Amino acid sequence: MGRIAETMKLKGLGQVEPKVEQMLNEIAMLKKQISSLQNEMFTLKANELSSNVKAGSKVNYLVQRFDGVDGKALKDIVSTLKGTCENIVVFLASADEDKITFVAGADKAAIANGFKCGDLVKEAALMTGGKGGGRPDLAQAGGKDLSKLEEALEFITNKLA
Repeated sequence: MGRIAETMKLKGLGQVEPKVEQMLNEIAMLKKQISSLQNEMFTLKANELSSNVKAGSKVNYLVQRFDGVDGKALKDIVSTLKGTCENIVVFLASADEDKITFVAGADKAAIANGFKCGDLVKEAALMTGGKGGGRPDLAQAGGKDLSKLEEALEFITNKLA
């Protein structure tokens, strides 16, 4: 009886590999669907936020806080918002349990007016005990001191206004 049970177990092992492959294909498909839904969500959020764009003395700007959103999502939102109007700087921040993520984006007109995203995120990061930087048109940085986040956002808002 032991040999029969052993033989049955071995036959079942042959079905494991196709089942694992099927599950991996399903996971890949679900990841694509999630990514597509996230992009739609970011586009909707960006469209909603575009009504909050303010006119500064040199540029149009938006400074916004989104808690619990990762850097990639912030970049997606910033990229979408950059296309909503001309001469714009978008500065987003997200606070998580123990870290802050800053992402800024600017179009060519805003850069020509002297605004560089790398400098903006670097200043906010330094104020919150972090570091980072990037290109003039898109940059990301991180901070650690959540108690300084509102002060950093206010500083960036005043700089853009």
